[in-house]
Parts: sequence; C-alpha cells; structure tokens
Amino acid sequence: EGDVLLIGNYNLSTAGPFEADNLVNNAVLTIDGNETLIVNGDIENNQDMVVESGASLITFSGMSLSGNPVIIKRSTTHAGNRYSFVGTPVQEEAATTGADLGIQVYSYDESIPYGSNDGLSRWLAVGNEVLKPSKGYAQSGQKELTFSGIPNTGTVHYNGTYTGVYDDGINEQSEGWNLIANP
Repeated sequence: EGDVLLIGNYNLSTAGPFEADNLVNNAVLTIDGNETLIVNGDIENNQDMVVESGASLITFSGMSLSGNPVIIKRSTTHAGNRYSFVGTPVQEEAATTGADLGIQVYSYDESIPYGSNDGLSRWLAVGNEVLKPSKGYAQSGQKELTFSGIPNTGTVHYNGTYTGVYDDGINEQSEGWNLIANP
C-alpha cells in the first residue's frame, strides 16, 4: 500500500495486481483477466484506465476522480435477440443512456398493474433514458458494453416498490418484483 504513480504501460494480468492509497495514472493501465485493483483514496487519471470484463476496480466512498474518465467494459452472456440483465458501473451522467446497452433496452416498473398481458406492460423501453446506478435493465443486441465515467463508490441506493398487500393471497406471484443491478 501507499501512494502509487504509474508511468508507461501497466497490465495487471502480466505485471501483477496492487493496492494503492491514492493512484496517479500516467500510463495506459489495463485491469484485465480476473484481476482486481483496489484504490482506497483518490485517482488522478492522466492517461487511459480500462477495466476489462471480468476484472474489478474497487474504490471507496469519498473517492474523487480527476483527469480522464475510467473505461469499464462488460460482456453480456448473449448477443442477438436474447436478453441479458445489466446495470451501469459508473455514476449517473447525461452521456450514459440506454442506447449504450443495445438495440432493445427495457426497465421494469412493478407499480404498473400486472394486467391481462402477463405483466408485459411493466417492461418500459428506455433507450433514451439516462442510466441510473443500481437500477437493472434488460438489454439485447449487444454483447460488449462500454461505460465511461466516474466509477460508482460507497453505498448506492435503490428505491424499490411493492404495490400489493403483503401475504393477502391475492396476486402474490406478481407483486414486489424489482430489477436491480450490482453497482
């Protein structure tokens, strides 16, 4: 541990993982494979920092990021017209919308009546909406996802809904479902 200054290219899977109190990145930093980079304090990103799918960047509440945004890549299970559930690993900003997730993107709204269509009206098209951390999305048509921004840190809250009456025996199977993401 301690403050770390990176210069040149640094790839965690070949050079090895590390933990930093604060990180100044003047390198092309790639966090790949199943590697994890832990930064306990602030990040000054003066070059490129890329977190590949399967890898992790762990930061903590109060972390500040200056310089360039962090690029976080995620691979979904499916391509084509099959759906995957995803969420954004970066803080909410206008530049990150549902369109970044694929050609078909939906959120789930439990507060809409279940209806005679087996709940399909609860799935809302959100291709133009700004993605919200901790909210889950169903997406299809894109296997590789790329997010750019400030990584989510600390506690990320989600306000779910429950519109039924708990344990009244009426419509129990369609009440209280919310789609949330691991921030």
